[in-house]
Amino acid sequence: MKKKRQIKSFVSNWMKPIVNISHLKYIIPKYIKYLRDWKKYSHMKYAEEISLKNSIPSLFDDLVTTPFEPHYFYQDIWAFKKIIESKFERHIDIGSNVNFVGFLTVITKVTFIDIRPLIVKLDNFR
Repeated sequence: MKKKRQIKSFVSNWMKPIVNISHLKYIIPKYIKYLRDWKKYSHMKYAEEISLKNSIPSLFDDLVTTPFEPHYFYQDIWAFKKIIESKFERHIDIGSNVNFVGFLTVITKVTFIDIRPLIVKLDNFR
């Protein structure tokens, strides 16, 4: 029994990057909904024409609310306020969310330090 669990875990861990196994049972109903929504959209008065080859089904996006990570969301707001209030000419940032770092470049010079370099071309960024 232990060996069977180990094999199942191994297969699951190796398949997750390719196919999210937990989503498989939802795929067919999601595609049906996607095609129905496409049909509804295409019959709207000012709908743009969409070809099958240019379609990108976002099957798991129809959510009631926008998901977010509250810890980082509120932390970034708190930190942004503190940085604005400080009126420093430069902010040295260590490993923050890259979107946050990008927004900071609008109000101050930013030096970003992380184990992975952020390769972007922004004024006030290094």
